[in-house]
Amino acid sequence: GLNSILDHRGKIYISELNKTIEINDGGDDSEKTIIFACQNPLNQGGGRKGLPASFLNRFTHVWFSELKRQDFLNILNQTFPTIDEKYRVASVKFTEALNLKVVKNKEFGLSRAPWEFNLRDLCKAFSIIQDYHEKTEDENEKIKFLQQTFSFIYASRMRTKSDRDKIMNL
Repeated sequence: GLNSILDHRGKIYISELNKTIEINDGGDDSEKTIIFACQNPLNQGGGRKGLPASFLNRFTHVWFSELKRQDFLNILNQTFPTIDEKYRVASVKFTEALNLKVVKNKEFGLSRAPWEFNLRDLCKAFSIIQDYHEKTEDENEKIKFLQQTFSFIYASRMRTKSDRDKIMNL
């Protein structure tokens, strides 16, 4: 679908809007349209298909290294500052351990694999947890809610009870 906006036509029809959108090449003293596109590496995640070289050649490629523990923590600290740091640190360590066991070592979770556990999962979990943690003083309740949320975000994706139990034990 994007080829028509990137080639000589310079426009794309979006049927859901019943509208044609044209790019601006900057020729009439107006601002030039700039398009940014992002794609995760093919080796990350669950079975991504590669884009054709003819399409990829239209872009400048910029590579970023995989996020490290401190990168995760910096993002979570900025995005969810009201959640206690000990929960952020423990959650990042949990996600790292889960990736090691499921993604790299393939110790479990083989049904319907491949899997990936990443910053998106942590942000989903903390988005759910944030309001509860702000309203609740009881530390045991916070931990229980955290465990339930992580069960929902991580364990519920597994296809077997055994795999779900292993995640909860971890």
